[in-house]
Amino acid sequence: MGFQSKTVCKGLSLQLVIFVLCTNTGHMVTGSDVCNMNWLFFFQNVMDVLTIQPSESGQIVVEPFDYDASSPQLFGIECGSKPGLFYIVHNVTGQVLDIERDSPHHVIVASIDDESLWQQWFVDYQNRRVTNAVTRFVLAIEDSNFVPGAAVVVEPQSEEITPNQLWIVTEYE
Repeated sequence: MGFQSKTVCKGLSLQLVIFVLCTNTGHMVTGSDVCNMNWLFFFQNVMDVLTIQPSESGQIVVEPFDYDASSPQLFGIECGSKPGLFYIVHNVTGQVLDIERDSPHHVIVASIDDESLWQQWFVDYQNRRVTNAVTRFVLAIEDSNFVPGAAVVVEPQSEEITPNQLWIVTEYE
């Protein structure tokens, strides 16, 4: 599993990115759909993927995300603690996590501190420590009322890793 190098520096404009998933039937993927798919969701019918980012004026801007639906890949996902809520794992370059079903894998939970510096920690799916980390991540977002660019602090679960392996867990409800 390879990672594309990405320079991570102060003032990084990319904030929390939410993926909106639609299938070719127009059905919006729900949390219950995801939770019934044994942690890994195979995107065979993705018609369109959009990214949502804050603009300079503070408005939410929806932009197309280049995704090749003819070449389905696997996304690592974590079912949410609340009905209708799930998390999508992706990295800041927009690459998908390509892994084999049920294979050992790791996910990075990212945060933004007050100086807009990215911080990342190693989370081990095999040990299931990711559940508590994601819960704290979501609580931090809710505490800040999901304001774009707000400080989101996630307690480190293990060793820190290098910036070119930066992944972020986002939510969709």
